[in-house]
Amino acid sequence: MKLFMHSLLFVLLTSFLSAFSFNSWHSGMLLENVLQTEQSTQKHFKHDTCGSSCRDLYFTEEILGATAKITLHFTLNEKVLYRVEVLWGAGVKEEDLQAFTDELIAYLDRKYGSIQVYSRPDYHGFTVLKEKKWQPEPNTEIVARKGASSLSLILTDIELKSNHDFEMSQHLKESQK
Repeated sequence: MKLFMHSLLFVLLTSFLSAFSFNSWHSGMLLENVLQTEQSTQKHFKHDTCGSSCRDLYFTEEILGATAKITLHFTLNEKVLYRVEVLWGAGVKEEDLQAFTDELIAYLDRKYGSIQVYSRPDYHGFTVLKEKKWQPEPNTEIVARKGASSLSLILTDIELKSNHDFEMSQHLKESQK
């Protein structure tokens, strides 16, 4: 338990300089700076293949004692980090996933207070996805989603995401001309 909490404190920090920080990355960080970090940390990012409109980097890493897929999302034009998604699934035994989820959510509840919880049904009408949100600052949203066999943690800079959404809508308008 203590190792979990110490690891989480290192991994998940919010900062007044950016909406969120995660490991060595923070919201508003330029893609170019993240790629420089890749070289110094020996991380092997995989780049998206969907063309010039996408700016995603992803890799796997051991986080909180389990293998996680981490995706860094960047805005279209400015190429600044606006979202980090961490997905645990294959790296956590099914019987340990609920305890892992409970521990992470309890930590976030203690740190930020409970904001809201809801379930979304899948296309068969069965409730398989539970989601809990926290908003520690007006510009920061943290979401934990528990699926049938996975857990994801999503940290979003709301203002930068709004910028990205606007950039994407403009890009789509331009591409339809």
